[in-house]
Amino acid sequence: MRCIRPGGAAAEESHMEKTTPCIAGGGLLAAIAAVLRLVGSAIRFGPFSVSLVLIPIVLGAALYGWGMGCWLGLVFGAVVLLSGDAGLFLAADPGGAIVTVLSKGIACGAAAGLCCRWLHPWYPRLSILLSALAAPLVNTGVFLLGCRLFFMPLIHQWAQQAAMPAPELI
Repeated sequence: MRCIRPGGAAAEESHMEKTTPCIAGGGLLAAIAAVLRLVGSAIRFGPFSVSLVLIPIVLGAALYGWGMGCWLGLVFGAVVLLSGDAGLFLAADPGGAIVTVLSKGIACGAAAGLCCRWLHPWYPRLSILLSALAAPLVNTGVFLLGCRLFFMPLIHQWAQQAAMPAPELI
């Protein structure tokens, strides 16, 4: 993992010098992510809850690298599963729900970290902005892919119950 110094350049430090701050920062960001996931679900715009948890995931990925982004995404996925927010999907296909929820969290953290890693040497500010955009896009994309792979019959059933036309298969 890498740590970014206040000047913005990636720091090359000894293993011991960067391990403690990375572990402490990662633990703090994981706790913030868990609390934001639990509290953020109460903030709603219509039927949609705001996912504030992506903020510490992007920060952790930018400060400590894509590995920390993956870890924070895994924490996000675990909190989603344990909070009961994925209850309908867990009832329909537990394996598919676990794979979908955990992989979407891990993938959004990895995308934020890799975007920052690849672009930071040339465009430091743009790399943070694109990381912040990549995280929710990848999170949503992997969720839709998981819905397509595991839950299409359930989505068709929901559409019929709501008297809506069935979604087209891709």
